[in-house]
Amino acid sequence: MGDNCLTTAIWKKGSLIYNTHEKKWIRASYKNVCLKYLYYFQSITDEFINKVKSYLTNEIYYGVSQNPDTKVYVLVFENDYFNKHCEKCGNKRENNYVWCKCYTEYLKNDFTNWTSGNEKLDSLIQKYQSKYDGDGEIFEWIPYDKFIDVKEVRKGDFAIARWTDGPLHYSKSNRKFKGKLNKKVLLSYINSSRNVNDDFLNKITHLMENSYGISQDPNTKDYILVYKIGYNCEKCGKKYNEFEKINKNCMSCQYENKKINDLIQEMKLNIDYNTKYHIIFEWIPYDQFDDIKEIGQGGFSTVYSAIWKDGYSSFYYGLGVRYPNTRVALKCLHNSQNCLDEFIIEVKAYSKKNIKNILKIYGISQDPITKDYIMVLEYAKDDIDETNIYGVIPYVAPEVLKGKPYTQAADIYSFGMIMYVVATGRQPFDDRAHDEILCWDSNPENRPLTINVKEEIKLLYNSLDQKFENKEKQHYEIEEQFKETQESRKENLLLIKNNKPPTHTHAVYSSRLLNPFTRNLSSISTVDITDFTNFSE
Repeated sequence: MGDNCLTTAIWKKGSLIYNTHEKKWIRASYKNVCLKYLYYFQSITDEFINKVKSYLTNEIYYGVSQNPDTKVYVLVFENDYFNKHCEKCGNKRENNYVWCKCYTEYLKNDFTNWTSGNEKLDSLIQKYQSKYDGDGEIFEWIPYDKFIDVKEVRKGDFAIARWTDGPLHYSKSNRKFKGKLNKKVLLSYINSSRNVNDDFLNKITHLMENSYGISQDPNTKDYILVYKIGYNCEKCGKKYNEFEKINKNCMSCQYENKKINDLIQEMKLNIDYNTKYHIIFEWIPYDQFDDIKEIGQGGFSTVYSAIWKDGYSSFYYGLGVRYPNTRVALKCLHNSQNCLDEFIIEVKAYSKKNIKNILKIYGISQDPITKDYIMVLEYAKDDIDETNIYGVIPYVAPEVLKGKPYTQAADIYSFGMIMYVVATGRQPFDDRAHDEILCWDSNPENRPLTINVKEEIKLLYNSLDQKFENKEKQHYEIEEQFKETQESRKENLLLIKNNKPPTHTHAVYSSRLLNPFTRNLSSISTVDITDFTNFSE
């Protein structure tokens, strides 16, 4: 081809070599050699000599010959030259002696023989084909009629099929492009994907790992990513994480709760692929955690530290990366298997990226014994003394200030303070110093249970709900009381606004270290309670 045509031959007489043992020149007969034809030179000129010299650098060559019929000159090299140089362009191969950039011309010349029907999508496919380096399969447009034995796994989402032509790849042994016929593949439908815009193209770019190409359903017009088998679950289509890939087992399919599966899928769909870095939310098997240690407990949850063996997965500039042996925080929500909606709400709250100073969430898991769900969070690495207490004194229950565990009763204390602000328009204890004797009711047993608070709120809500049909005498009495208190509250709010006393100089409403105020609390069992609810005094 051109002046770079290469071919192999057997040199009957063979090359001359010096035999050091016999100390004489001998011929290695019937030697395999590589012939390089110089078609543009049929006479010996200075240009011919320079051309020959250019090929003799760092190569083992035997000499020059000439075809007696065509008069074309031929350079004779050792046979290995054929392995190191492209037979099409003559340039030295870049990797493993088998691939040359000029082969991409084959793909470029084929651009006119196919189209997806969309210029932007064609351009994306051509871009990746032009970058092909001879390794693996070529990302390509696949006509839907090339699929047979299509079996839906989940209608409108995933299917298993056979691809008659199979993925195109460069065969290193045959040195040509060929397809792997009748290849079993997984079809992942991209719902509502008829509009090919920049967001769609970005999504394809980030989902194309381990895919052979893209197709389109002729009926729904939805696009389809065609994946290799073994990288995605054949039951649900979910991409395997490293743990699942090794074990060929999908943890999402093992777990039957639809709400959890839907949550995981929703969190993955909400990934912003336009950002340079994002974490992949996933279901994490509990046996992935080592060195589990309790580090804190509250009324509704217990927090543990642990080592996640596989570690979290992320995309950084489009490159998938996993960070093994990552220390994480496991927030185990008590009884969450029976209040799944509340658990899901909290998971979504952690996933909001526009909130500063919130720990990253990597995924969710489940304790196999208690069945409680677990949020797997970023571990706060700061060297903080676990005995330190931070907060705003009026809102912190006294037993917590004494160093006792944080319980639901402590939450009720704090909730009571919040309700005081709602009812009065004033911060609690704003006319008193926030010190160690400040307290409303130090006995947790005098506080209602959360279920009682919930029932009281529901009673109040139903009393004020004009659409509630089962009202009784109690509901109407509460409604009347509420109206009276609302009028009183409005009057008092105006009074507070016009005659608000100055806030005490030692009243602090920002979070701070409270240990200096709590050192002597263990010696204080009771205090005289000053009534602060009469705010009009």
